[in-house]
Amino acid sequence: MLYMYDEMGFSKVILRNETILAGKGSFLIVKQFCFRQLFSYESYIKAIRKYLHLKSRIPVYISRKLLLIPIKSPKRVDNVWINFFSIQSVTGILNKTYVLFDNLLELELDINIKSFNKSIDACLKIISYLEKAKDFCVEET
Repeated sequence: MLYMYDEMGFSKVILRNETILAGKGSFLIVKQFCFRQLFSYESYIKAIRKYLHLKSRIPVYISRKLLLIPIKSPKRVDNVWINFFSIQSVTGILNKTYVLFDNLLELELDINIKSFNKSIDACLKIISYLEKAKDFCVEET
């Protein structure tokens, strides 16, 4: 998955080679991704706030291939969820950010590059934490 967003009561999920229309909002899809990985969105957010001290627009780590960055508040209908692992490069021009995905599709976002880079830093912080936690669990067994 590259990204997804809501449009007229549906979600558009943009994959590498196709677009899927889902009959539910993107926030509900994110919650279902979490549930399928055996955790709730709410418990994830609570843990991230406690252990990593991230406050808002918290990226959601689902798997080694899916780490979703909300561009705005997750509950807003104009939010876009970007898959961190599909990003090739990011550039900023004025108050816009342009995301180039690994399949060379480009997406224009109404967010400044500084704000987007904070989300990228949050993703790296989450990945680092999970890598350390994995090493800790392996050492303890």
